[in-house]
Amino acid sequence: MYRSYGDLKFKVSRDVYEPAEDTYLLISAIMGEKGEKALDLGCGCGLIALILAKRFNEVIAVDINPNALKLTAYNAKLNDISNIYTVRCDSGSSLKSYVFDVIACNPPYIPVVEEGGWIHKAWSGGLTGREATYRMVGEAWRLLKENGRLYIVASSLSKIKYIKNHLVKLGFKNVERILSRKFFFEELTVIKCVRC
Repeated sequence: MYRSYGDLKFKVSRDVYEPAEDTYLLISAIMGEKGEKALDLGCGCGLIALILAKRFNEVIAVDINPNALKLTAYNAKLNDISNIYTVRCDSGSSLKSYVFDVIACNPPYIPVVEEGGWIHKAWSGGLTGREATYRMVGEAWRLLKENGRLYIVASSLSKIKYIKNHLVKLGFKNVERILSRKFFFEELTVIKCVRC
């Protein structure tokens, strides 16, 4: 099945997280960014990576789900984009330190522990909904250049204030909610912060 966003066309599948409200909120947040190197941390079908690839010289798309990486590579080719590189790892753990200008991350944040296929891992944030986020922002701290920016989606279901506090404890500066939208049973927020 295919979807579109602006001039981009992309394929989705049942075993890979499909772009939804949280994805589009994150896209709105990163639209003004451009630079040398960006990371889509937890790339899903690759829509964020496709957006970043129009603004950065090189984009790395990371996911633990091998099907997500195949879909991201397919979608890059579908859109004649050649500056996206896929890497399979958990939370960016196998990438070099201090290389990214921007990291965009839409982590699993639903407060449940789901066992099962890849799609369950795409939205299961752990018991509090913050475990996956904490792991990913820890890696983001290591991966960002000095003055690099992290954009991360958070949900009211997983207590946004705890996530902001965790970012400050890691050493991020200018931790702020830059976009928020209320949906049926939750409020989604994009937090932007800077590694100093």
